[in-house]
Amino acid sequence: MASFEYVADGQHVDEAGNLIACAYVDFRAPVERFPIAVLQKASSKRHALPGCETIRISKPGRFVDHGEGLASGGEAHHGTNGWVYCASIASETTGEQAAWRKAMPAGRDVVSPIRRPREFARALGAMVAEQARPRGRIVLLRSTVEGRTFSTAHKSQTVYHGPVAYLDDPYRRLESASSALELALLLVFVKPAAHRAQREYRFAVWAEDEPAEDVLDLDVSPALVDAMRKPRPEPEGSGFVRPGAAEYSAVEDAAGDGSSEVLPRVEALPAFLGAGSPTVAPRLQDAGTPPGDPRETVAASAAVEALREAVDRADAGSRKQAAAAAWHAEPVLRFLSAAPGCRIAGVRVNEDGFIVVTAELSAAGRVEASIAVGPEGTCAGTVSAGDTHLACTAPDVRSFERALKQRLAEVGVPGSGQ
Repeated sequence: MASFEYVADGQHVDEAGNLIACAYVDFRAPVERFPIAVLQKASSKRHALPGCETIRISKPGRFVDHGEGLASGGEAHHGTNGWVYCASIASETTGEQAAWRKAMPAGRDVVSPIRRPREFARALGAMVAEQARPRGRIVLLRSTVEGRTFSTAHKSQTVYHGPVAYLDDPYRRLESASSALELALLLVFVKPAAHRAQREYRFAVWAEDEPAEDVLDLDVSPALVDAMRKPRPEPEGSGFVRPGAAEYSAVEDAAGDGSSEVLPRVEALPAFLGAGSPTVAPRLQDAGTPPGDPRETVAASAAVEALREAVDRADAGSRKQAAAAAWHAEPVLRFLSAAPGCRIAGVRVNEDGFIVVTAELSAAGRVEASIAVGPEGTCAGTVSAGDTHLACTAPDVRSFERALKQRLAEVGVPGSGQ
């Protein structure tokens, strides 16, 4: 059975008592998954956000009429559980941007950024609940105070969001769905590979039953505008340094240009790794992967399960931050799992909501790596081999993987050179 990534983004109760929930879903192949920081939306000048005062969400079936659905032999395959809003992953190269522009319909001349996709999803869910009533099931919330349990029932509205997976044979993937929910999400988040240049990122506004309205025109809320305009916080300095971590005061960011200078040695892991939740060691027998899968696939699956368990064990005060950090930490775990002779020794959440990963690599003697990943994707860590301790930091996961690969190569881990 094919796997997919599901990360709960949290929930809140609005002023009317409706429960607004969001979840990130990713049906791309594990090697293609990477954190997505910024989206872009192509619109006509008249409908461009945030200047336009309304936003339109449509049933998935309306996209079939424009050649964007899964259609074969005159039969359209699309979801019926709610509405969809489409954006695109921001291009990283001029070539990708040119191909994306070519894939966009004529007349969409204005490109607007969505700088905080998670907050955009939350705002969209709140707008639907307020202006068109929530369309999810009734959810029971329980809380315990001084030994007494209190329960409240809430109407709910969920928004699923994530990148579209472009597959050579999307129908085969549809047939592999193991639940009604997975099938409903696949119908929204999977498309034929011919549309890959669109780089779509979709927001699926869930409805328990098929809604009567083909489209909803919603008044744009201030929260939605903030999600588009407000940039993600950037780490101070050239790399991530937590205030008070004196051991890292002299560390320079060497991830951006792939330079090979040796960073200052540090004798111990910086203080920001802290205490926090118990360490969870991956259990290979619980990985849930089919027999015969490559070792690194099994190891990565076990590490991701340990990550989820660590987040579940985090205290209430840091769990929301930990859930955000886990989204960025998963690619780091998969990167380490693919390294020769690597064993993920443990995953935990520290008191500030950072994901802390410890790993051992035996391919070149005893090499240890300790890494911390923050809620905004900032990363820092050390690679130790005997008396050698090399540090690396980066403001995002992709840059950190390059820096970590370089540090592992410097201590002799095979297959880690540039």
